[in-house]
Amino acid sequence: STKIITTPNFIYSIRSNSKTLIMLTLLSAATLTISSVMALTLYYPIAAVARVAPSEIEFRLENETQLQDIKRMVEKYSPNADDIIFTQTDIYKVTSSSDDLPAEYSPVASKNGSNNEDILREAGFECISYSQYIDLLNAQGNEKLSKTLAPLNDDESILIKYQPDSTKNSEKGKQYCLNLKGIEKTVVVKDVSLDNVISFANSIGTLVVSDNLYHEIGQNQLPFSTVVSLNGSSIENNEALYQAISEYMNRSPYLQGYSHRIHDLLYLNSSTFLLIGFLVILFFIAVGSILYFNNISAVTDSKSDYEILEKIGYTKSHIKKILRNQILTFFSIPFLLGLLDCIFATIVYKSGLMQNLLGSSFIQYVPGVIAILLTFAIYAIYYLLTVQACYKVVLKQ
Repeated sequence: STKIITTPNFIYSIRSNSKTLIMLTLLSAATLTISSVMALTLYYPIAAVARVAPSEIEFRLENETQLQDIKRMVEKYSPNADDIIFTQTDIYKVTSSSDDLPAEYSPVASKNGSNNEDILREAGFECISYSQYIDLLNAQGNEKLSKTLAPLNDDESILIKYQPDSTKNSEKGKQYCLNLKGIEKTVVVKDVSLDNVISFANSIGTLVVSDNLYHEIGQNQLPFSTVVSLNGSSIENNEALYQAISEYMNRSPYLQGYSHRIHDLLYLNSSTFLLIGFLVILFFIAVGSILYFNNISAVTDSKSDYEILEKIGYTKSHIKKILRNQILTFFSIPFLLGLLDCIFATIVYKSGLMQNLLGSSFIQYVPGVIAILLTFAIYAIYYLLTVQACYKVVLKQ
């Protein structure tokens, strides 16, 4: 049979090319890992912008004159735009006397991505109403999510997390006692969510409460800040408008913008992406070329063996099958071993070196999977080219 004749030669080829296979495995692992990590490095920060700055433009309102001036700027830089939604949200700072409060409650400093200014915070929940939460979700294009939410009772709340805990929904069901100027109101955390509608520059410890409780909080003269959110397709990627507002507000760290953050990410990291892309292409060429010439060299050396097979009655289709199987083995061993290393390295990179703002859903790994599939496709092209070249060497066709 074919196996009796080809197996000894195959074992000999594996042994004689073991060092080459080890080198190819290392190169394949590097190629797969770099391409997967590059895909994650590009995708993850952009996907995380939806949490860091969920609205197209958002700023902290200081006075009514400021709002009118910004509306005139919008009209100037986005004429004939009737789809822009202005949403004004009063965020009340409410303290709690409960034990075991979430990490978002404690004072933290937030780093603004544009100018690295510290945004100092005081301890407390930053409360918004359920209606405001739904309105902002709809304005930001999350109608599908808003339709799945049920109205809150007066003793219920939704806690917006900065990043997920290691224990999923560890805060769900907890009770927090809110201090309203001598009056205490206890709310139960009905749900824990990562779907924030206010940027982290303006609110981290966000607590969504019922409209009735929110109205009661507002009557107790608690500290509050007013945030205005602008959304609409006509102001997407309108960098001129954002820069005009930024200059007007003296580059306030409380000014945030979705498209602006993405623009900054691509601009600041373009050289890094270019360098990583160049390395990936270089590794592709190196691995493919070594595999191509190594297989041609091996087939050329054993050309007489194939001639003997042809003389004893093997058809060209049988010989082609033997060639394909031999070449496939030399391609698959480095790829599969390199793939195992790539999967391990990508999980470590994602878990240990990237800030977790998006949870652990599989969709976050989709860019890495796409990069691996693209690498597989390039390997397949090299494999087909190598097979055709070996056919010409052995069968002269």
